[in-house]
Amino acid sequence: MTTPGVLHALEYGGFRYACHVRAHPSPARPVLFIGGAFQSMASWRRFADHFAPHRTVVLCDLPGSGDADILPSRFGLDFLAASVSHMIDRLRLHRVDVVSASYGSPVAYCFAQRFAGRVGRLVLAGVMPSIPPDRRGSTIATLDALTAGRTAEFVRLVLDGLLCTDRARHVERRAVVRRLLKAQLERMSSRDRLRYVHNTTRLLEHEPLDLSRGPDVPALVFTGEHDVYTTPSDCHTVASAFTEATFTTVPMADHLFHLEQFDATLGLLDRFLGPPDSRTTPDR
Repeated sequence: MTTPGVLHALEYGGFRYACHVRAHPSPARPVLFIGGAFQSMASWRRFADHFAPHRTVVLCDLPGSGDADILPSRFGLDFLAASVSHMIDRLRLHRVDVVSASYGSPVAYCFAQRFAGRVGRLVLAGVMPSIPPDRRGSTIATLDALTAGRTAEFVRLVLDGLLCTDRARHVERRAVVRRLLKAQLERMSSRDRLRYVHNTTRLLEHEPLDLSRGPDVPALVFTGEHDVYTTPSDCHTVASAFTEATFTTVPMADHLFHLEQFDATLGLLDRFLGPPDSRTTPDR
């Protein structure tokens, strides 16, 4: 990464992973970002640049993400939640605000559920209890196409599954974002492909999120108003599990709201996480 800070090489359960910390002396709670399936810690650079002048920022490649070791699908979300706790221990942080998106959001949910005392505020962007029946078939089809080497079919299935194709719905920067994701999918390395297989299989096989006892933390749950994968209805269902939660949508955006509506997404985070000096933790 080109941004300043310290890269920490870590290991949990025999799997190497890493985090990048931009430390700040402010007493405000650090903010931790957990990204999606096609993201690495570098994907959050613009968000890190925004928060770093005011509070400590932690970016991470958990096992199975970015440059970390590939995590076999038999390791579930609880393992990833435990790796987050391990990382916070190693960084000697007491409590963090957590911002998560897409594949990272069920990990963050499980982390907050198991380790609520370590979370100040929780952001779940693009989340669903589990992959529902009407989307399982198309998700499995991406695995079949990828493992069979049908790259063009794989790319088309992923694009049409994640992005809104209804031209009657206005999505900001629709063509640009589709082109960017298409290029990323087409240049996936063999390692990227194997990572996708394991991470997607993990989501297909894991138990639905336990919504009977939502994490005891304040939460913000949102996605793009035109998200066809983790739909607004899915996100609202998860938000309903919390005692204290705000649910909203990003106008003129779908599942890749952070690219289509960066300023609006950042505004949501600012309003929820509060002014830089307002989210403090005396025993950090």
